Amino acid sequence: MPRAVLRYVTHRITQHPDTDVTFEAECLHCAWMANPSEDGAAVDVECMGHTGRSGHRGFRRVCTSFAMVTRDGTEAGLVLSSGEDPARRQLRRPSVVRDNRRTESLGDASQEGRS
Repeated sequence: MPRAVLRYVTHRITQHPDTDVTFEAECLHCAWMANPSEDGAAVDVECMGHTGRSGHRGFRRVCTSFAMVTRDGTEAGLVLSSGEDPARRQLRRPSVVRDNRRTESLGDASQEGRS
């Protein structure tokens, strides 16, 4: 019987160097949405302005950023054996495994548990 070899490698997660953080907000009472911005304070000011005009006080705020996991001690410019630079890869949601069924995105996995 073959034996498994386990290798533990330290990884680090950081913000992807080619992207920025984006802040968004939407009103919980109507269809109003703030303009997405890289400045979180600007989005907050828009929310307060909407509250002043409408009296609506509840908002859903979203902060979006893209992350990159690297092995500790390696640089983001490392070229994979396929010749592809990992920092230039298209960002996409990973597949997840839930209840022994493979799904294509985290959104699909959340729907799966509801059926």
